[in-house]
Amino acid sequence: MFAVIYRWRIDPDREADFLAGWELVSGAVRDRFGSLGSRLHLADDGLYVAYGRWFHRDDRLPYRAHLDFHDEGWRLMQSAIIEELPEIPMTVVEDMLSEPPSSLPPRKGRTS
Repeated sequence: MFAVIYRWRIDPDREADFLAGWELVSGAVRDRFGSLGSRLHLADDGLYVAYGRWFHRDDRLPYRAHLDFHDEGWRLMQSAIIEELPEIPMTVVEDMLSEPPSSLPPRKGRTS
């Protein structure tokens, strides 16, 4: 299993754009390029942190070669990003995560 951590500092006034764009892009990566999904977090220091999972490192290569696959989603995200920190690629060594049903409150416009 392979995972990548992504980190962004977002303009607070554009947070809704970032969230909408992230959802569009992440859904497209999952549906079109076969990722195992992604999860977005808001860290205590104000950074947005996401991670995406793939079965193998090479499974991610087609997605990285075609970053123009969802123009609207990328545009929304980029319009909100103040700073994008370097990606952190990781190989999963042990996995003790449980995946309970999502307990996220509904967000206006959420499609999943």
